Amino acid sequence: MHRLATYRTFALFLFAILVYSIPVSAQLTPKERDSLRVNINRIAQRINARVGVSISLIEAGDSLSYRGEERFPMMSVYKFPIAIAVLKELDRGTTFMERYLLLPKDSIYTGEEETYSDTNFPGGKITIGQLLTLMLVQSSNTACDQLLYLLKGPANMQPYLNDLDIQDMAIANTEKEINIDSLLRFDNWSTPDEMRGLLAIAYTGDYLSKKNHDFLWDKMTETVVGANRIKGLLPKNTVVAHRTGTGYGSYNDAGIITLPSGKHLAIVVFISEAQENPEKCNEAIARIAKLAWDYYSRH
Repeated sequence: MHRLATYRTFALFLFAILVYSIPVSAQLTPKERDSLRVNINRIAQRINARVGVSISLIEAGDSLSYRGEERFPMMSVYKFPIAIAVLKELDRGTTFMERYLLLPKDSIYTGEEETYSDTNFPGGKITIGQLLTLMLVQSSNTACDQLLYLLKGPANMQPYLNDLDIQDMAIANTEKEINIDSLLRFDNWSTPDEMRGLLAIAYTGDYLSKKNHDFLWDKMTETVVGANRIKGLLPKNTVVAHRTGTGYGSYNDAGIITLPSGKHLAIVVFISEAQENPEKCNEAIARIAKLAWDYYSRH
């Protein structure tokens, strides 16, 4: 419990310093906030799905939530907290980035055979650093499960969430288990508000060493999936560090946008139970992100 208070308190202390050093003009006015929420609602109402949104200008402590306290299946967005947990173990010295693991052939997911071929990884030998990169950049399910096994299974994720005082989030199943029974996806859930909180804490806090903090956010920036979601309508070359999640009617994206001012916008858009084609859901996420960009870039 002491660690929990320490990490969360220190992150909040840094956050408070940022907030009180930013002029009030950096925050949205009540009128702007109401207008942004109305426009988000309009976008959400145009698709047959449940939509949750949480946004925060990290340096100003200014936030907005739309159904942000509801539970949504994270899908592959849960690879973000899994990466944090693995990197924490690297910081603790219980393992190391260059450590080799042996990848059994039967653990490779359909569609990922070429990625994990003997040409790329002779004899199935792969390092923890390589698994982290594949999980964060390519959203590899194979890498995700191997890293969860390294952590002794999903049940052992809870202490890491507790350390960061993340309460409205649960990780209970591997990707393999969800592929066998898709209803299990609802056991890997988060509220948009809590995921946005984790983004902000992980970005501004000291839970990870600087080396592993930078590794995490570099890989989140390099991700090759979901270019038509948060990034979809933003100006070219906008820096976005994000993690997507998709499947069974869910279309998610969670990340941090660097604004022209240099400030950082944490944004989470979760779409669940969608009865729409993927293009409409992806477009909804892109339009919500562009709205947030437009409103917060004025400050």
